[in-house]
Amino acid sequence: MTDFIEDRWANSSTNVKKVKYLTNQLKGELEKSINHIFASKEVEGVDMGNVLDQFVNASTVMEFFFSVGLEMDLMEEDKKVELNDKMNALLLEYNINLKNYEGR
Repeated sequence: MTDFIEDRWANSSTNVKKVKYLTNQLKGELEKSINHIFASKEVEGVDMGNVLDQFVNASTVMEFFFSVGLEMDLMEEDKKVELNDKMNALLLEYNINLKNYEGR
């Protein structure tokens, strides 16, 4: 999916099919993880209730950042870079280091 984030989007049936394919592939991987979590009632040394809470919380945060990414996509290139730089600086204050957006 990062290919579509980093490359310019051209609305064509081929690209739409690629996005659908990659989305379904990602969905399949997430379902495998979910099935593994719910199938593992007890794992030695792991609080499965906490794992489920972390999964739900991380999914909510991921959805939020996806929405931010969609909004950023509508911005002019210089504004995208500026917002990305500010977000990365803030995240670094919390020791979260993410790859910078590299617009093309």
